[in-house]
Amino acid sequence: MDQSGNKRLLVVLYDGIEKTSFQSNVLMPLMQQLEQSPALDITLVAFEGSSISPEKLIRIIPAHRALHVVIMRHLPFVGKWSLWFSALQLTTFLKKQNFHQVQARGAFAGWIAQKALARLARKFP
Repeated sequence: MDQSGNKRLLVVLYDGIEKTSFQSNVLMPLMQQLEQSPALDITLVAFEGSSISPEKLIRIIPAHRALHVVIMRHLPFVGKWSLWFSALQLTTFLKKQNFHQVQARGAFAGWIAQKALARLARKFP
């Protein structure tokens, strides 16, 4: 638990929040978790290939006191090296944050989360 007594969950997403499956496969389950667990804070880190305006982000993801969204940039995929850029961004973000659990949605998100957490484990044993 953090200082407020809330459990903090990090959800890593690489597929993009503008895809049609985002609402039903990612957002709705997260909103249900928040409804069932009032002591839960969720931070969604979404890697996007292009910028998303704040207005569009508000239309896609409704405001909620316990759902925080962080948009990070990803490079066009040309192999494993493309994902390292995202893993380094996530590592930098995680150095400043404290989460109880990490969930990755998809294979690329899993790889990025795994590499970022491994780098942190080596630096902060």
